[in-house]
Amino acid sequence: MVYEVWNVVNIPAYPNQENPIETTARPAIIIEDLQDEVELCCLTKQVQQVSKYKYCFIVNKDSPEGIQMGLTFDSLVVVDRTVSLKKIRVIYKIGSCPQNIIDKIEELLRLKKEDEKQSK
Repeated sequence: MVYEVWNVVNIPAYPNQENPIETTARPAIIIEDLQDEVELCCLTKQVQQVSKYKYCFIVNKDSPEGIQMGLTFDSLVVVDRTVSLKKIRVIYKIGSCPQNIIDKIEELLRLKKEDEKQSK
């Protein structure tokens, strides 16, 4: 199957943040195509954790954006944590990001990159 950048996809075995050996099923957004792999940012239903992350925002499942993205729960888009996975681990597309969501993610990625440069 062919996936594109800004597709929202289902990942049945996304690495767990606390224990990378463990995995969990979750939706994710493809933010970069790396030939055999894709760079992803995850979505979580743990919206109450918004203060835990610096680069994140909430998308309501019933909003026009949430509907286009195929969300089945209010989601926290976590740009703080990105991961590269083999394309074969992507099971299916559930939606796509509207332009305003793409703009938010790109801005957060830019800010994150600037912060990382300054901390070196």
